[in-house]
Amino acid sequence: MSEIDDGVRKKIDSAPVVLFMKGTPTVPLCGYSKLAVALLEGAGVGFQSFDVLADEALRQGIKDSSPWPYFPQVWAHGRCVGGSDMLRILNEEGKLAAIADAPPTD
Repeated sequence: MSEIDDGVRKKIDSAPVVLFMKGTPTVPLCGYSKLAVALLEGAGVGFQSFDVLADEALRQGIKDSSPWPYFPQVWAHGRCVGGSDMLRILNEEGKLAAIADAPPTD
């Protein structure tokens, strides 16, 4: 994983929970992005989103600096949570609503 460049870091840090997705929350352009939005909204998690298809530099920057190779990607408090499958697991465990509350601990 490379160091995160300033532009990508600013987007990651723009909100407690950030969703890098294909499309927008109102018009998701893939089923996984649609699922991620539905899970976050269903759990009452507020989030900032960015369309990686509209910004190739952002898309490549996230891919280069993230441990998660696919989109959508959810970041909470500056750390990569994963994609829609991880959101589904957190939701099933009753932990999804809490991702915006506090930074994760190691």
